Amino acid sequence: MWTAFSALAAAAQWSLTAIGLVGDAMRLADRAVGGALFVAAGLYQLTPLKRICLANCRTPLAFLTLQWRPGFRGALSMGLRHGAYCVGCCCFVMALLFAGGVMNLAWVVAIAAFVLAEKVLPFGERVGMAAGALALATGAYFIAAPLLF
Repeated sequence: MWTAFSALAAAAQWSLTAIGLVGDAMRLADRAVGGALFVAAGLYQLTPLKRICLANCRTPLAFLTLQWRPGFRGALSMGLRHGAYCVGCCCFVMALLFAGGVMNLAWVVAIAAFVLAEKVLPFGERVGMAAGALALATGAYFIAAPLLF
């Protein structure tokens, strides 16, 4: 599942670069587009789908216990389903790499730290909700900033 997501992200990067939306710094060159991406990520963080994906991705052992299927086909089915939950949990957060810079190590570390906190801390769901609110505010600022100055 992550391989498919990575292929889509690479295709998006190539396409955005080709049309000039991703600049030399490997991040979105248009503040409004970056802001829209933050808004989308923030809204997704607050959805029930995000919470369902997070609940299933946080505890792989519980997922295996509840969704066990025997044999190769069962293992493949469980792996694809669990992978889909994990991609669903993090896809919009990973897409934010385009906003901060795909090759910006500090941004990559910040996103990785957030994903880790959301998944392993007992209050991780609240971390995700707070991040959603912050992403919405950041997106609104980036969209409105050209109008303010």
